[in-house]
Amino acid sequence: MVAIGLYPNIASHLNHSCDPNTFVIYQGRVQITVAARNILPGEEICHIYFGHFGDTKKEKRQEYLLENYHFNCNCDACENNYPKNSEKCVENTKTFVATPKQNLIKPQSLEELENLDMENEKLKRIVKTALSKNMVPLALEATKRRIQLISEHLKQPNILYVLGRCSIINYMWYIQGNKANQFK
Repeated sequence: MVAIGLYPNIASHLNHSCDPNTFVIYQGRVQITVAARNILPGEEICHIYFGHFGDTKKEKRQEYLLENYHFNCNCDACENNYPKNSEKCVENTKTFVATPKQNLIKPQSLEELENLDMENEKLKRIVKTALSKNMVPLALEATKRRIQLISEHLKQPNILYVLGRCSIINYMWYIQGNKANQFK
């Protein structure tokens, strides 16, 4: 489940990943860590210090992290050479049906994949309608359901993960951003 957690003095202890499962927002002087996708039991909770795999080349990420944080990144995105841009991520596809079998978490029949695409499209329409009516909290809830659907069936890297992460961050910033000190 995608959710919000508030843990004082914890965020500074989270490790980095170029494909993080969290992001942060601020309310005044309080940092809130938010799950950006499903976090599996036993999976490390991590956030990003610098450079998401979808918009920053591995070499640049590695160089910056070594120079500024004094470590060589060995996250899944670096170890598995995730695509360096979102166009490459699209090759892993925008639909469940067109996703290569090796990128599915478990084998699915064509009918099951078509049903997943229909559910994803239904949630996408809810998001679009909610945003057209400035109902951002409703769009956030539908996006969380989409991310859960994606997390349960698709492996990384996949453009649906990247787009879901971007969407949830934007909605949370919209909802919570005006509560940060810099906006007062």
